[in-house]
Amino acid sequence: MLKFTSTCTSQCKLLPPLACECHVRCWKCERLMKVLLPLLIKDTRVTMAEDIKAKLENYRTAPFDARFPNQNQTRNCWSNYLDYHRCQKALDAKGADNAPCEWYRRVYKSLCPMSWIQKWDEQRAEGTFPGKI
Repeated sequence: MLKFTSTCTSQCKLLPPLACECHVRCWKCERLMKVLLPLLIKDTRVTMAEDIKAKLENYRTAPFDARFPNQNQTRNCWSNYLDYHRCQKALDAKGADNAPCEWYRRVYKSLCPMSWIQKWDEQRAEGTFPGKI
């Protein structure tokens, strides 16, 4: 485990944070990385969207999820159902396209029994759904 220092090294002050070797150990550079990294990743969002579309086109059934290694996939079903509706709610609030949420919908549709989905949809409509969406 790396320990963080409270001051930057002289090398850090001369080089940009991404080229600096101490950015992992320095609190100042760590904060800069949290600000700069999303800006650098912003350019790759187009390719990420294309990757998501390609995965959706090649989708057959729910892939292996290391969080749920056992045969019982009940929790996997529940998590993907919640993730889909959380994703949909968040993107609707931003006014963005819901296409990234489609993955969760396909996974929970392939894992969950239809009776569960119908029951949960009714509970959401009535306002008695037990999950946090």
